[in-house]
Amino acid sequence: MTRFLSFPARLRTWRLALLYLCYAVPAGCFLLVATPPFQTPDAANHFFRATQVAQGGWLAKNFGGTSGGPIDEGASTFAAIFDPIAHHPEVKLTTSMDERGRSIRWSGENRTAEFPNTAIYPAYAYAPQALAIDLGRALNASVRATYLAACAAGLLVSVALTAWAIALARRTALALFAIATLPCTAMLFSSVSQDTTVVPLCFLLIAFTDRSIDESVPVSPRSLVLMALACVVAVSARPPYAGLLVMMFAPGLRIEAARYASVRRLVWFCASAAAAAFATLAFSRSGWAPVAPPRSIGGQLGYLSHAPLQIFHLAIATLKAYGGFYFASFVGVLGWLDASFRHGYYALAMLMFAALALACALPADAQREPRAADRGAAVAAFAASAAMIFGSLYLTWTPVGNAVVEGVQGRYFLALAPLLALALAAPGARANRGLSVQGRGVRRVRALCVLIVLAFPFVTFIELVGLILHRYYL
Repeated sequence: MTRFLSFPARLRTWRLALLYLCYAVPAGCFLLVATPPFQTPDAANHFFRATQVAQGGWLAKNFGGTSGGPIDEGASTFAAIFDPIAHHPEVKLTTSMDERGRSIRWSGENRTAEFPNTAIYPAYAYAPQALAIDLGRALNASVRATYLAACAAGLLVSVALTAWAIALARRTALALFAIATLPCTAMLFSSVSQDTTVVPLCFLLIAFTDRSIDESVPVSPRSLVLMALACVVAVSARPPYAGLLVMMFAPGLRIEAARYASVRRLVWFCASAAAAAFATLAFSRSGWAPVAPPRSIGGQLGYLSHAPLQIFHLAIATLKAYGGFYFASFVGVLGWLDASFRHGYYALAMLMFAALALACALPADAQREPRAADRGAAVAAFAASAAMIFGSLYLTWTPVGNAVVEGVQGRYFLALAPLLALALAAPGARANRGLSVQGRGVRRVRALCVLIVLAFPFVTFIELVGLILHRYYL
């Protein structure tokens, strides 16, 4: 019993990172190989954008009310083969599809392709995939082999960065582990997407902030620069994640040893925000496509200006209508949101999150007592980003005057969720001056909760294999 009670204290974050690798690498490789090409949200358009970047097209082009640009016609020909599978659970991968896909080669001839929803993303967000595509074209590999190499490059980068974040973190380490091992995260990391770069960078930012707050030592100028670069990449690729910049004002994140250094914090905040805004405008200006009716940014703003209190009714109605979907798609609704797990699995996921929340809230060994201001900064950062996610999709994706916000998915919150672990953090052993104050009962409950979180990924892997085989092959 004593060993059971003490194992959370002996579970160092680097060991948790190794455990993550033991799960993430097999799960990611399975998804990469077993999932037919382009069976994740907007996968073809992400591949087109990565191909454009690999061919030297850093900026997309606007034409005829849409946007995209010229890419090798082999990419679009390959993607078209697998179109019938998306959104149709009854359609499986056939031998004919697979053989035709393997036969497609890079042609060397460009054809204009439309990918307006990914044309606006910065070129550097696709760096791992673009390098793999460039190498595949140089070696005259098939388009399929190149596509798999691009997915593998994204998987390697995202898993490595996430493991680093878990090893760095303190209070958020268990939350990072739990979120990074969800099916939704594994799906994103094994696909061609800018999220393979953006989400792990957000994890790293949160982990670094968490470590700095816990150790209560001043952040070096070099570290501040690295944090600013990570913010610029993440926010320019996902502008609503700008809420993460609020964490710079957490008092526990010390800029100088003796004082708050409000001027330096403000300079860092403004410089990072300005650089991210400039990069966003630079890449999106040429690739932005006008919003098609019945959607209208001006129309939505005009509607809200005449009924500003409608925002509260809109928020309540949206959560009532889509709250269950947000949770399910946060955990994982794979494919083009057409491959759901059994209801029992989502119930187990809810139990795991309850155990995670309790583990974060109960006192932990060797952790410093959190400040209320640090918790408040974490809540403010999450709330600001969440509000911008809903606001952006209300303006660009929701028909004018609609009663609910359309287009929001749970996966958009994966990068932000570890912030809540900081908000839930309870006083640690350092503050309580000894483990005896915690009591054996509290330690027993926390050990059980940690064990539930650590065991859940193995349940996930079993369910994941069955779901993929049933959706695409059986």
